[in-house]
Amino acid sequence: MIRHWFCALLCLAIPAFSGCGNNLRTQRQVDQFGVQRRVLEDQIYDLQYEYNKLADKVTELETQNTDLRTKVNSTDASDVGPPLIDLNPADNSSAQIHPTSRSNLQPTVRSASHRVESADNIEAINLEINRLRTVGRNLDGIRGDDTLLVHLQLRSRKDELVTPRGSVVVAAYETASAGSQLLGRWDITAEQLAEIIRSRPSPRTIPLKLDFPAGSPAVEFIEIKVQFKPANPATSNDLFAAYTLKIIPRSKLAPAWSPNR
Repeated sequence: MIRHWFCALLCLAIPAFSGCGNNLRTQRQVDQFGVQRRVLEDQIYDLQYEYNKLADKVTELETQNTDLRTKVNSTDASDVGPPLIDLNPADNSSAQIHPTSRSNLQPTVRSASHRVESADNIEAINLEINRLRTVGRNLDGIRGDDTLLVHLQLRSRKDELVTPRGSVVVAAYETASAGSQLLGRWDITAEQLAEIIRSRPSPRTIPLKLDFPAGSPAVEFIEIKVQFKPANPATSNDLFAAYTLKIIPRSKLAPAWSPNR
């Protein structure tokens, strides 16, 4: 009799133990699925963060593209005369700026012509600073832009690029200071300009490489003013152009990293 009861209890206990084992295996699987789910959630969050960064970058680039297009479309200065650079004094500190009248300016009508003409007696009526190519550069290895790369364009009445003989004066000023302190002035003779035109890599612009006399300026924005004086005054009047350029100043750059910091 006891043996029969023992067999009956044994038969009931075996399924119960088997069910406990199945529950443990199921719980382990559930835990593993939970870990995998958390890993996938982390990956989703990382991908969402990268997506947001790229979306912000796209918006920033679109804004920059719009600004550049606006600048390119507004390069004509037919309404307000550019400032005049006083070329007489040799002392840089005495360089003065005077407004010029509108009567000295002639409006330029854009056309699809890009043919380049070159002659001593050809007339240029418009001087432009190419705003896409004019930049600051760091060429001495010290923090900050120490050199200006100014690209000029001279145009005829037919809106064609021309290279008449003449000299150029470039002046750079601080725009942050109240007195517009002169940062540098460069006088380029007709012979020097002719050599630059002859050896330039592209006929689209006249490139000028100008080193700041005192190294990199301490301001972020500078005003560039250019005057072209034709070799033959009978063919053209003096032409003027101005442009405010953003550069990398020496004061804006972070100091070099060192292990003691």
